[in-house]
Amino acid sequence: GVSHDVWSGGVKAPRLSQAVENANFEVIVEFENNMTERYQLGGLLFLADDQNLVRVNFQHDGSGLRLFAASVTNGTPTAKLGGSGITVNSATEGDTLGLRVIRNGSDWEIAYSVNGGGDEADWVTDPSQNFSHSLVMDEIGIFAGNNASGGASIPPHTAIVNYVLNQDAPIDVADATILRIEDLDVGVSPSGEGGTAGHTAGTPVCSETLSLTATANPGWRFAGWDIGGPSPATASDNPLVRAFEVGSVVIARFEQIVYSLRVDVINKGNGAGGSVQITPEEAEYLYAEPVTVTAVTPAGWIFEGWSGAFTGSEASQSITVTQDIAATATFSQEVYSLAVSVGGSGNGVVTVDGEPVSAPAQTFGGFVYEEAVTLQALAA
Repeated sequence: GVSHDVWSGGVKAPRLSQAVENANFEVIVEFENNMTERYQLGGLLFLADDQNLVRVNFQHDGSGLRLFAASVTNGTPTAKLGGSGITVNSATEGDTLGLRVIRNGSDWEIAYSVNGGGDEADWVTDPSQNFSHSLVMDEIGIFAGNNASGGASIPPHTAIVNYVLNQDAPIDVADATILRIEDLDVGVSPSGEGGTAGHTAGTPVCSETLSLTATANPGWRFAGWDIGGPSPATASDNPLVRAFEVGSVVIARFEQIVYSLRVDVINKGNGAGGSVQITPEEAEYLYAEPVTVTAVTPAGWIFEGWSGAFTGSEASQSITVTQDIAATATFSQEVYSLAVSVGGSGNGVVTVDGEPVSAPAQTFGGFVYEEAVTLQALAA
């Protein structure tokens, strides 16, 4: 890795700073303690320029966390606090570390806390943590760094800073909190059925805005967001991109989709004709529900087949509902013929429904199933 330090080479560590007047001050910074490897460090910088400055920071020495301070004058560093720094008592990974620097002229008073320093009693102060140094500064900032010595590898490090406060103009720490993606409570309703919700691709540590995406399961649709917490609201955008406050609870609502099944019947002919049987027969169907649709063909009729969502001429169709379904069953009425033959000798007449049969034989058509026919043989 590459060293990022604040020492004789100037400021090689990343920093975030702002211009200030050269005056007395009291500044507090709060870090999340993720400094667990040797020479991971983070703290405060007070600068005239990159070659003239004071640094006060936490850093790991391979055994534990220490409070360290140094001045740099014309590029020459001088370690304070006994050179190697002071052991930070009871510091463990995950603690919220508070660092307080009070400057009065050339006197620097340093205090630390392992639970953020919310109360005055939390601060650890001691004369051994104080030093003197004259600095005409015009910039204050936070920095994070890493380093190594003796050929050791340089550890990676990402500093997590909760806030920086100027005690001459303090703000509410809660208002200063930056919401991290993992701190946002995101759920779904109904739980475990309708879909999932979470942040979009990527894992930002913190952001002014967060992006949430709701993904519906098959048979469900996204119905909106319910946002609870400090600023209750509803929203319908998906993805939802907005700034969330600490304590916000976001619920993605899903609703189950219902589907329709419509089967029309066309009967080509007269009379009742064919029909369709649906099992189960319901007004609405849910996703993946199995349904059987059967064409019922009475005597004297022919089932021609299906059109629409179904095709072919198989009378029974087994389906799984995944969308609205519309189909048509078509039936046609069978038409029969009557062949009449006249034999023998003589002058008699044969009639079919009153119509004479032309000898010796004649075929009459257009009869349907169970139609009554009158057949008469009349002697001359």
